[in-house]
Amino acid sequence: MNKILNYISAGTGFGTKIIILISLIASVITAIYLRNASEQFIPGAQNIADKLLPIKISNHMITDPAGTIRDASIDLGATSAGPQRFPIILDTTTDSLNTSNLPSGIYLTRKYIYTVSDKEVRTVEYAESLNLPKADYTGQFSSFLTYSAAALAVFMLIGMFLAYFLAALFYSFTAWLLSAILRKTVAFDSRMRLSVLCIFAVYLLAFLIKYIGISLSGWTIFILILIAQAVVIKFLPLEK
Repeated sequence: MNKILNYISAGTGFGTKIIILISLIASVITAIYLRNASEQFIPGAQNIADKLLPIKISNHMITDPAGTIRDASIDLGATSAGPQRFPIILDTTTDSLNTSNLPSGIYLTRKYIYTVSDKEVRTVEYAESLNLPKADYTGQFSSFLTYSAAALAVFMLIGMFLAYFLAALFYSFTAWLLSAILRKTVAFDSRMRLSVLCIFAVYLLAFLIKYIGISLSGWTIFILILIAQAVVIKFLPLEK
């Protein structure tokens, strides 16, 4: 406890290393979770590939298969409105489509890929040349998920660092209010280190107890951080 109090009152910096550590742990755990959760979609992706492939593109146009319609639509299950499907259609009998009455889905013609949604329709041309044989792509799908998770972790690290730093700034203000109530003078950098440590402790607690079925609301976390700040401030040595 004394080491924590000394770090808060006599340490240097704003606790940036701890913020980086929190952000790194959170981003890695989230990326790994999403990577593992996405694994279940690989068989479905392979099933789509089995239904659509092989495809050969030359001069920005599908040349093989020619004059063919293939349906790789995804079954989304049944609802009160009936069976639901997400259309994925390959139609090389035409160059373009009238998308005005098409349901949301993905449509491939000889020249274009159409992605249709309720909000917009996007049309994309094919690459100049491409050859996609019919094969087992599960390994490639798995690698893609891994690389995507790694890229996501990097972006999340940056985003979470900014979010936690801003949170620390906010809680440094609440620490100032608490220090005024407790009649203690606490410098800004000390309040930042205090806030970072309290955020880390409370969020770690929330993460651990979630595994036993207890979820803390945002207000509960907020109150716990304030309580932690007040307790630590009470024990901080008076600043000269």
